[in-house]
Amino acid sequence: RKSNSTLKSLSIYLLMLNLVSGVLVILLKFIFAKTRPLLYHSEGLFAFDWFRYEYAYNAFPSGHSATALAVWFGLALLFPRYKIALTLVGVMIAFSRMVIDAHYLSDVLFGSAMGVATAMLLYSKMQCKPFESIELKPYLILGFTALFALFSTLGYLPLFDLDEGAFSEATREMMVGKDYITTYLNGELRFDKPILFYWFQLWGIGSFGVHEFGARIASAWFALLWIGATFVFVRHLVDTQSAFWSAFLMLTTLQISIISKAAIADALLNFTIAASMFSIYLYYLKRSSKYIYLTFAFMALGLLTKGPVAILIPLAVSSIFFVWQGEWRAYLKALFHIPAILLFLLIALPWYYLEYQAQGEAFVNGFFFKHNVERFGASMEQHSGPLFYYIGVIAVGMLPFSTLLWGAYREIKSKLHDPLVRFLLIWFGFVLLFFSFSGTKLPHYVIYGYTPLIILMAKGVERTQSESLTMLPLFVFLLLMIALPDLLVWMQDTIKDEYLLICLLYTSDAADEEDSV
Repeated sequence: RKSNSTLKSLSIYLLMLNLVSGVLVILLKFIFAKTRPLLYHSEGLFAFDWFRYEYAYNAFPSGHSATALAVWFGLALLFPRYKIALTLVGVMIAFSRMVIDAHYLSDVLFGSAMGVATAMLLYSKMQCKPFESIELKPYLILGFTALFALFSTLGYLPLFDLDEGAFSEATREMMVGKDYITTYLNGELRFDKPILFYWFQLWGIGSFGVHEFGARIASAWFALLWIGATFVFVRHLVDTQSAFWSAFLMLTTLQISIISKAAIADALLNFTIAASMFSIYLYYLKRSSKYIYLTFAFMALGLLTKGPVAILIPLAVSSIFFVWQGEWRAYLKALFHIPAILLFLLIALPWYYLEYQAQGEAFVNGFFFKHNVERFGASMEQHSGPLFYYIGVIAVGMLPFSTLLWGAYREIKSKLHDPLVRFLLIWFGFVLLFFSFSGTKLPHYVIYGYTPLIILMAKGVERTQSESLTMLPLFVFLLLMIALPDLLVWMQDTIKDEYLLICLLYTSDAADEEDSV
């Protein structure tokens, strides 16, 4: 308090935000005594039992929402440079109160409005001023966001996807059978994917236990490496601000957030693809052989993760880029770099050789032909879609920052002469076109091109003219998530997925039983 007047005023402001919002919330909760969702079946949707203070009767307004928005919006006023990121943290905390079924939408909205009003009023009354000269350390914001987005909820939900269950069960059978070369699912050979992710998942369940957290922890770590590599690459070639936004967008966009916590191989694959692509571009800039070695090493790890796609994307994109730049000689020098090729074979070949020795032609037919060649040429397991399938996937997958896609388009249009922008455009464009023409279409395939797209979006964040428009998709998305259970029940007659239908019917039956009791 005596040595630093800036920290003194900041501390008093934050303390007052908590106190004022907290006292107002307690007073209003006591006055209204509105019921929580846990009493929905007995008391109805909006029930008030005035002047009463018990947990089940103190839903309005939401105290967590009021405090979260008061503090985080207050910080946004103090540090306007980071206002979108800071406000978003408060909004996520507020809306999580509905996710855990503790509050209704009205409780959250009123509490959030109270928090914002408290922050603005105290900011004015205490004559606070923004700390323009003080920069929050991006590492602190990104570290908190990564902890919240990647690790805090790993064990919160059961395995929700068919592939999550298949990977996790195959890894469990590997642990029981102690066969670390061939994977089995329910005792049957499984040639869907190579071995690398199974080994890391085996470490997860061996270290933390055979449960959701153990099955997913490897994905979260590799997602962190993927995002960290992107941050370092963008900071090195662009600036720290763009690097911050690249990492923050990757941590908080819907589709990457889901894939980063799923017990499947895609977080690891995206890390290997991104790392190999970054190495290719750094080789273009610096012509150093070490980047050739890195490229081939990461492609080899990708080949061990999910197969030929980890080679196809880097080779196709780099060939187009180098020819476009008129640097095809440098490309051929890198492509036929014998020591790097030997490194690639040293990393990738042993498992393929051992698996072929163990399973013979069954491995070749099952892995290479069925799960790679046939997957591109024809629709597998009814995973098909129209030519423009991935346009809709991208619009939804980039929530809550879909409006920044327009900024990425303007970045490409205005700076196509920039080699980095060209490289990113080719990378994203190849992935989009290749999988659009693929017979099998799954939403996560397009994520292989999200890294360059998000970098382009991040480069355009500072030029965003309408901040309210930027935040609009967030609120629309959260409202849709709130309404989703009712929408699914309403649509259950049209749902063909038996697993999803069973989940819905179970939820509906449980609600009916609770209502009848």
